[in-house]
Amino acid sequence: MLQNETFKDSRVEEQLAQLVLYRANVGSLQGGSLAREFKVDMVPTVVFLTGDGKEVHRFVGFVPPDGFLGELETAKKNAGL
Repeated sequence: MLQNETFKDSRVEEQLAQLVLYRANVGSLQGGSLAREFKVDMVPTVVFLTGDGKEVHRFVGFVPPDGFLGELETAKKNAGL
C-alpha cells in the first residue's frame, strides 16, 4: 500500500525526489541481508539514513501520505536538515 498509495501522492513524490531511495525485497538474498543489517523485523519498514549511513528515523507499517510527510519531517529534523 505504501508503493501504490503513499508513494504515488504528488506531495510525497516531490519530497522523495530530493532523496536517494532504495527498496529491498526482504525475501531475496540481498534484501534479507539488508533486513538483518538494519534490524527489519516487519514489513513495510521505512528507514531514513544520512549520506554516511547513520540511521536518523524509522517507522513500521502503512501510513497514508499525510502521515508519511510527517515521518519525513521527523527524519529531516533528526538529521539536522
